[in-house]
Amino acid sequence: LDVARSVDVEMKAGTTTTGDERSVELHRHVAEEMKAVASSCALVLQLATQDAKNDNSDGNDDSHGTDDPTSNHMLAQQHLLDAIPRLSPLVEQSSLLAQQMSMMTAGTIPHKMAHALMPAYFPQCHIVTYLASILPGLCDALAARDTSSSSNGKALSMVESVTNSIINCGEDESDDDNANATESPMLLSSWASQVAMEAGIPSMASLAFGTPDLNALVGSLDSYETLVASLNGGGLKSGSGASGRDDHWIMEDVLQRSLNR
Repeated sequence: LDVARSVDVEMKAGTTTTGDERSVELHRHVAEEMKAVASSCALVLQLATQDAKNDNSDGNDDSHGTDDPTSNHMLAQQHLLDAIPRLSPLVEQSSLLAQQMSMMTAGTIPHKMAHALMPAYFPQCHIVTYLASILPGLCDALAARDTSSSSNGKALSMVESVTNSIINCGEDESDDDNANATESPMLLSSWASQVAMEAGIPSMASLAFGTPDLNALVGSLDSYETLVASLNGGGLKSGSGASGRDDHWIMEDVLQRSLNR
């Protein structure tokens, strides 16, 4: 989702090399891989919510009698095994695309937040748990910046395309209604909040060591960006390109929304 946001920002700023045939093909391939991986991961979360519902249901309740936890786990493993080998090439291709678009290449916003904040404020938290805890905040931040392109006849943005794959995961792509449906990032925000609640994903605030406030967390982000900039030979703390200048604002917004969740 964050790489998709960065691509959209750079495309809006006009810094893409759309005339380069190789760049266009790379952009298309990365977009398709993003959608496939996002759909697989969303299906895993969907199965996790089903398991959580089964665990919380009354043993005499037949409403979930057709849900087999063993089958759910096997399906989740299948989707993960499909996504994992595609992640590494996708990260490499996204980095190449980022370099061509003058985007920040020091990592995505979720990973930069994890590197900056986990040692001091989340020392006992697994990185996967931390990344899951900020998913609703990231989706809320994207929804707040929703500039839906489908409503004015333009091609779908990258965020909209990934959102479609997440919201419609598990649906038959050959279905005309699903193929033509365009889901707003506002629906992605609702989806993330519901999944976090039903799957039992903890809030970021509940995982923190002590009770750090927003100013303390933002200060750690500033320090981390300064360190990264110095290691990269100086320059803008938040990176180059339109998306790099946008990163710090997004991180603050995600932090505030995650703390208030």
